[in-house]
Amino acid sequence: MFVSVYRRHVHPGKENPFRAAWARGTGLVRDSYGSRLPCAAGGCVVGSAEWPGRKTRQRAFDRKAAQDDRATREAFQDAISDIPAGNDAIFSMDVTDDLSMRSRAV
Repeated sequence: MFVSVYRRHVHPGKENPFRAAWARGTGLVRDSYGSRLPCAAGGCVVGSAEWPGRKTRQRAFDRKAAQDDRATREAFQDAISDIPAGNDAIFSMDVTDDLSMRSRAV
């Protein structure tokens, strides 16, 4: 499994539009195990996405489904106060150990 973690800051009052755009964008991405979006005070959001592996994530990003959806892309850009160059993750790494409850259910 492979995990990517993103941190963004959302403009005050744009939290709900951001969350809606995040949900739409996540839905456009294929082959992932999904994503989580914890939100902290002050507009900081940290998204984490799980993938079967690094190559699967790269293929999904090469297809650019979420970026090609104009309404989703514009909603993200309007809501986020800091977009890193290349929209890069702050961490991308292979999972070596998984003790989550979900992994035990499989």
